[in-house]
Amino acid sequence: MRVIAYILAVVFSLCFVGGLFWGCLESVAFDRDYYMGEYARMDREAATGMSREELGQATQALFAYVRGERDDLDVTAQAGGVHRDVFSQREKAHMEDVRRLYRLGSTVRYVLWALGAVCLIMLAFVCRRRMPRVLSTSYLTALVGAGAVSGLLAAAIAMDFGRFWDGFHRLLFTNDLWMLDPSRDALIRMFPPDFFLKMAETVLLRFGMIITVFGIAAVAVLIATRRRKEAF
Repeated sequence: MRVIAYILAVVFSLCFVGGLFWGCLESVAFDRDYYMGEYARMDREAATGMSREELGQATQALFAYVRGERDDLDVTAQAGGVHRDVFSQREKAHMEDVRRLYRLGSTVRYVLWALGAVCLIMLAFVCRRRMPRVLSTSYLTALVGAGAVSGLLAAAIAMDFGRFWDGFHRLLFTNDLWMLDPSRDALIRMFPPDFFLKMAETVLLRFGMIITVFGIAAVAVLIATRRRKEAF
């Protein structure tokens, strides 16, 4: 029974950590204020020829399209003194791939939630009063794994982000639509590599802070339950 309990707890903890990472990713990827701050930092108005308001509208359209809240990316703006479509057909095709990838990630998130809930319910029947201690121990185990993976990602990003970013795209996409031309494509002018470098750092930092807080809580639970056991 003890082995089964720890297996259930570890699976739950991995699902929990995975859900936290996806939540951190979404909290940055769909944060309009974050984007507008980065546009200002990198002077994207000059790079795109669009005003701050038009950049905001184009960004909101991208958010809605990826999340399935709109069916097209037909957005126009006064770019470079000419009123025209912001995104080309190639960019729209690439964003269709991005939307499919986001839907896949969302599906994985729901699977993690469901699996985690099942494990938690089963764990409640298996270990009962020992549940807080078992969960805390398993979470710390999962935390070590998450920390190792996050550390490897951070190291790869720090050493050569360009190579990491190319490898990421080649792994996830089966075409070359992601290879855009800064001289004509608005997406690459809005989101140069430095934008995604900063975003990756922000996501990893936010994720690291949150899992560390839960780690401290897990240690506190272990200390409290140990003292209670000694008291008895």
